[in-house]
Amino acid sequence: MIISVLQAKVELGQHHPFKFATTADKLNLALDSPFAQSEIVISGESINLGDSLLVTGTIEATGQYECSRCLDGYKLKESIVFNECFREKSQPLSQGQSEDDFLIYEGDTIDIDELICEHLLLNEPLKTLCSENCRGLCPVCGVNHNHTECNCTLTTVDPRFAVLSQFIQEK
Repeated sequence: MIISVLQAKVELGQHHPFKFATTADKLNLALDSPFAQSEIVISGESINLGDSLLVTGTIEATGQYECSRCLDGYKLKESIVFNECFREKSQPLSQGQSEDDFLIYEGDTIDIDELICEHLLLNEPLKTLCSENCRGLCPVCGVNHNHTECNCTLTTVDPRFAVLSQFIQEK
């Protein structure tokens, strides 16, 4: 996705809005990406700060995940905010500025594909849960405790104390 910054560069403080809709395939995300079946909508604006351009916006997409407790599939709507400063390659750094403070662009356009991919990947959940109250699968029979109950005994006895458990059952 290419943002034209020609109009934003004209005047200090100039805001130039943008909005795109794309797919994971067009962003070259992996085929197993949670966003592979989702439309990804990016909206925001570029703002002229004088020596740089601030690009702010929101990425909205719906990810397809598998719960790590019960293995059910579920969808999670993501809304990711981003703010990045861009400096034109030929623009010299001001006093106190570092190369690390900016992303570099050339000409009158900024390609934000890499920025969008990075934010999508960094905001994926580390542990995917269909809900905080997910009860998971029975470790004995494998039934999903969110849908049905089972009669499995989940208490395990240390083999060293197995003889004692027989003693308790006799009383």
